Amino acid sequence: MSDDLTPASPDALLDEIEKQLETTGLFKSVDQLFGKFRVEDLDRISFKTPAVFVSIASGKPSIQHNGQLMLECQLAIMLVTSTKDRTGSPWDLSLACTKLVHRNAFKLANNRHPQNLNVIPVISSTDRRKNNQLTAITWSQTMRIHEVDRPVEEIPIVETQDGTVLYTPGESTE
Repeated sequence: MSDDLTPASPDALLDEIEKQLETTGLFKSVDQLFGKFRVEDLDRISFKTPAVFVSIASGKPSIQHNGQLMLECQLAIMLVTSTKDRTGSPWDLSLACTKLVHRNAFKLANNRHPQNLNVIPVISSTDRRKNNQLTAITWSQTMRIHEVDRPVEEIPIVETQDGTVLYTPGESTE
């Protein structure tokens, strides 16, 4: 995790993952979904295969002993491929997504590296009828979303042994 004190944001994380998926050039459709992906979502979303949808399926906040607020996110990329299109196999595209996620803090301060990566082929007769193959890439990632406000301590008067004042509180150092 970065030492930068700027808190991360779940929306910024999703935006960065989406951007990085787009730059791979492997997918015709890239989008974000709110919450868990459901197979029924395919009926209401317009997309071209191969497509990927990224979401935070859940988030578990925790307060650290130092007062920081952490959010452990369960993330998912749902990969949709067509059984008719053989330009990219579900496994090849899944592994490309896995390589993108592996050890990636997504250019955001205060994100820990992803953990517990899984590639899960999803089997659904409903999707077979529509010639879609679904594969889920899931992982957990923790981010610091709130930093403790630390009071600024006022520096006392600084003087030398002979009584010369080097610094007085409120005085400009320039």
